[in-house]
Amino acid sequence: MAHALLLPLDNRPCTSRFPLEIAAIAGFEVLSPPLALLGDVKKPAVLDGLETWLESQLVQVPLAVISLDTWLYGGLVFSRKSTVSLALLTERLQALAQLKARFPDLRLAAFATLLRLSNHNDATEERSYWAEYGERIFRYAWLEHALLADPDPDSSWHTEFQTLQSELPTDILLDYQGLRQRNLNLLFQALDAVQTEIFDYLYIGCDDSGTYGWNVQEKAQLAQAIAQKELGSQVLLYPGADELASALLMRALIPQTFSVALEYTFPESAHLPTLYEGQPLMQTLQAQALAAGVIVRGDAPAQAVLWLHNPPQLQFDQYLDRVSRQPLDSADYLRLGKAIKASALPVAVADLCYANGGDHGLLMAFEEQALLPLIKGYSAWNTCGNTLGFAFAWLKAWLHSQTPGCATEALQTRFLLERLLDDGWYQGVMRQRLCQHYSEPVTLDSCLRLLAFCNERLQLWHEAFAEQGWSAAEIRQLHFPWRRFFEISLAVCLKK
Repeated sequence: MAHALLLPLDNRPCTSRFPLEIAAIAGFEVLSPPLALLGDVKKPAVLDGLETWLESQLVQVPLAVISLDTWLYGGLVFSRKSTVSLALLTERLQALAQLKARFPDLRLAAFATLLRLSNHNDATEERSYWAEYGERIFRYAWLEHALLADPDPDSSWHTEFQTLQSELPTDILLDYQGLRQRNLNLLFQALDAVQTEIFDYLYIGCDDSGTYGWNVQEKAQLAQAIAQKELGSQVLLYPGADELASALLMRALIPQTFSVALEYTFPESAHLPTLYEGQPLMQTLQAQALAAGVIVRGDAPAQAVLWLHNPPQLQFDQYLDRVSRQPLDSADYLRLGKAIKASALPVAVADLCYANGGDHGLLMAFEEQALLPLIKGYSAWNTCGNTLGFAFAWLKAWLHSQTPGCATEALQTRFLLERLLDDGWYQGVMRQRLCQHYSEPVTLDSCLRLLAFCNERLQLWHEAFAEQGWSAAEIRQLHFPWRRFFEISLAVCLKK
C-alpha cells in the first residue's frame, strides 16, 4: 500500500517529480498521475482523466495531497487563463468534499496559489492582452495600492496613475480584475473547507509577490480571514508556488519536527528583502521552515545545519541581471568552506546568492575545496522561496532517512547530483552560454552541448571523490519539458 497520493501543480519536474524524489529519500511511496494527464504551458490538465485516475487510487492511500490549481483550472498557467465560471469551479471544489464523505478515513491536504501580478509584456503564461498591456497593468495595480497605503506617496504617482487609467482599456481591466476576484473567492471557499474538516492542511502560495499591488491586497484579506477563523495551525499563507507540494508532503508524511541550525555567508544582510518575495529573507525563511515542519529556533538541539549562501547586498537575478551582478571575493568562499568542513553536524546548502540559479563561485569552491562529499543537499532554483522551501523539505526527508531500516542512500546521492547539475551548473552557468534571451527556441545543439557538459562534470566528480564513495554516473535523460530554457528535466544514473 502506498503512503500517499499527489495531484501535482503541472508536469514540470519541480512540481511533479521533486516531491516524489524527496518522499522516496524519506522512505515513502507517493503515487502520482501519468505526466500526459497533467497541464503544461500550452494545454490544461485532462481533468476527466485525472478524476478517473484519482478514483482508482484513493482506495489504496491514507493521504491525498491535491493541487487546487490543477483540480479547478488544469494547472498553474491555466489558473491565469481559464474562462470557466465561478459557479462551475465552486462545484469542482465541492466535489472534493464529496470525495471526503465517501472516504472518511482519507486525509486530504490541499495547496493553491494566489494569482501573481507579472511585470512583463509577455503573454506566454497570462491572458493574451498581457503581451501589450502587462507592464502597464502591473504598474496601475501597484500605484492604486501604493496611493492608498503609503502615508507619503511620491508627488508624481497621482499623475502617472491617471495617465494609465486613461490608457488601459476598461474591458481589459474589468476582465483581469474579475479573474483575480474569481480566484480569491475560491481561496475563501478553501478556507471554509479547512474549517469544516474537509482539508487537514491548506497552503496558499503567493506567487511572485511584492510590496504593493492587487495581489498584496488580496494576501492581506486572506491573512485577516485566517486569523478570524483561527486556522493558523492548519493554513499557511506565504511566498512560494512550485515548492508547495514538497513542503506539504513532508509535513503531512512526517509529523515530527526536526531542529535545524542556520548559518549565513553574510549574516549582516539577512534582514534585506529578496528579489521576488517583497519581504526580508528572515521572514521568508521562517515561513518556509514552518511549512516543512522544521524548527529553526536556537532553543532546541540542532540535528543538521542549513547553510544560507546569501548575498552581501540586495539579491540579483542570475539570468536577467547577468551583466550587472558582482562576484563575491575568493576569501568569502574560503571562509565558507572552512566552516562547512569544521561543522560537527551534517550540512545542506540553500544557494540564495542569486535568484534563478546557483553561484558559479560557490560551485567552484565545492570542487576546489572538496566540499561536495560533505553536503547533504543543494537547492538554488527559481525564487528565494522556492529554494528555501525545497531545501527545508529535502533536509527533513534526509534526516528522516537516517532512522534504522530506511536505506535510501543511493536515491539521495543521485538526487544531489541532479540538483548540482540543474540548479547549480545549468541555471548558474550553462543557461547563459546557451541563450542570450529567454524567448530563444531550444535547439538540438543546445541539448547536445548541455548533455556533454553534464557528463564531463559527473566524470570529474567521480575522479575527484571516488575515495569518498562517489560512484561513477552518467546522464540517463535530459530534455526541456516546456521547450524553453527556463528549466530542464534531468535524470542521473549511478553506474554499478
